[in-house]
Amino acid sequence: MCISFGYQHIGAAAGTFVFYATVLAGLVAYDVVSRTPVPRVRVVGALVSLAGVGVLTAPAAGDVTPLGVLLLAVTGAAWALYTAAGRTVTDPQTATTGNFTVLAVALLVPVGVTVSGGPTVTTTGLVLAALMGSVTTALSYVAWYACQRRISATTAGTVQTVIPILTAAAATVLLGERLTVLLVLAALLVFAGLWIGRPR
Repeated sequence: MCISFGYQHIGAAAGTFVFYATVLAGLVAYDVVSRTPVPRVRVVGALVSLAGVGVLTAPAAGDVTPLGVLLLAVTGAAWALYTAAGRTVTDPQTATTGNFTVLAVALLVPVGVTVSGGPTVTTTGLVLAALMGSVTTALSYVAWYACQRRISATTAGTVQTVIPILTAAAATVLLGERLTVLLVLAALLVFAGLWIGRPR
């Protein structure tokens, strides 16, 4: 809900940076609190990768409001907590199914209240929502939980900085968007950060 309402008050690019910065900070904090060693080189790598996201998003930051920053930061913190919770899960598939079920029930009332004029339901919309929820999103969440016990939380936060780069790269291939020098520079920074902070 925070990400949906948040992007009404902040540009997509700026919101992306706030989100990933908060996720990374939250997961580094998790490692510190849980006394997981956080080598300095891993922190440097994380900051270099985050700088890559900054390079990618800064030119198209768009409107930025305190409310938008707050809502995207809450979204990032929530995702960091969700990721951290997955570090103790032994069965990612069961955990994800349970999480999705609880979330679906919990959101029925607030979503129904916030939809003005009543929801518009179509067969196409239902099919797309079901595919997106039960296939692409759910499988991604299961895979994400499955790898949490094999990497540190800091590494998990750094790895996620690849997503904006992959999204932008996919847009150049699938949507015909122009490949820019900034995208190349951002990609180099993100992957350099991953290399710098890689587990030794």
